[in-house]
Amino acid sequence: EKLDMKAEQEDHLSFMVADCIGTLIKSHRQAFLGTFDKLGRAIMQMLHPSRTALTRKYAVFIIDDLVEFIGADSGKYFPQIIPPLLRYAKDKDPALQQACVYGLAVSAEYGGERFNEYVNQSLKTLGEAITSNRKIPNATDDVKSATDNAISAFAKTCKFRGSRVDLSKALPAFLHWLPLEVDDSEAGNVYSIFCSLVESNNKHLLGKNMNFLPQVVKILVMVCGSTIIDQEMTQRMMRLVVNINKQIPKNALEALKTRLPGPVKEKMAKILAHCNK
Repeated sequence: EKLDMKAEQEDHLSFMVADCIGTLIKSHRQAFLGTFDKLGRAIMQMLHPSRTALTRKYAVFIIDDLVEFIGADSGKYFPQIIPPLLRYAKDKDPALQQACVYGLAVSAEYGGERFNEYVNQSLKTLGEAITSNRKIPNATDDVKSATDNAISAFAKTCKFRGSRVDLSKALPAFLHWLPLEVDDSEAGNVYSIFCSLVESNNKHLLGKNMNFLPQVVKILVMVCGSTIIDQEMTQRMMRLVVNINKQIPKNALEALKTRLPGPVKEKMAKILAHCNK
């Protein structure tokens, strides 16, 4: 009981520390770096495996804020802060895992050139986290949300670090993991990246001889009109379905439809009928 009380007190204190430091980072930006130099060691101690998952999560929140709101100048701390993100991105605690994959996402987007050396390890770690989570039977919504965030981080890394990524392997993996399951806050980002790849006829996403086109159409049709995306994204996806239907030869279109599940074909027909009114 005393241990539980001590852990609870530690978590409460860690929350207050992370909240205060996060506020300072957001308000002072680059001017906060001198302060972080002094606080960094204490923050890294919060990430030690002996600390509670909640305390470690709050420490990761600080790291996430540091990278997101200070940007490339935070790169000098990457040798200290990226390894814990990679380590705990596969943690069994879904909240800690989600905080870490978000940190990898903002590092890919805002971390500047210093993140380049971590790109491949980040993608490998994210892929392992997604694959492991998807194998969990009767996964909770917290696990599904962490998985969706990992997919989003993977997609953002491909977008912002494409020159450092083997897209011929990464984009088919990304396609295979879709659709997202629960996280509507990340859906806009993920499906915007997905739609942009389809609109540009990305050869890696569509595959050799457009072998992955049935899966692309399946995702477009399944997600279109779902509650996880907004009306603007639904309209964008509907336009893509219509364009694919118009642009590929009739025999290829019929062959594509034979590879779609019945419910997907039915919904696709409804989308086309609606758009042709």
